[in-house]
Amino acid sequence: MRSGIPEHGRTPKYYAVRPGSPGSSTTSVKAGCCRPSATSPSATRCLRERLGIAFGDADEKVETVLATPREALLTGTPPALPMLLIHRSSRDQDGRPLERVRSLYRGDRFSFTTRLRA
Repeated sequence: MRSGIPEHGRTPKYYAVRPGSPGSSTTSVKAGCCRPSATSPSATRCLRERLGIAFGDADEKVETVLATPREALLTGTPPALPMLLIHRSSRDQDGRPLERVRSLYRGDRFSFTTRLRA
């Protein structure tokens, strides 16, 4: 998925593995260098409160992959365990890129529920 945020370069990348909750790993690249903190844990909230940028919309793609040795180490899983991989690209209300996220979840510990509305 193309997000409009460069794959490489000077845009900061943030990596997160939640302590006490093994089984997931997230890589996030944010426009505006707005890193979530303990007082503002949401990137969307951080961008709105610190920079006045409002969330517009996002595209998300979910697929299954096998854990690489590095991903297995980060998530506390055996290598080649089936994982759920989510790519998300979000934009502000004017369509400008805000964030590109790659999240990896253990396939045997996570489930997702989606509500569809007409």
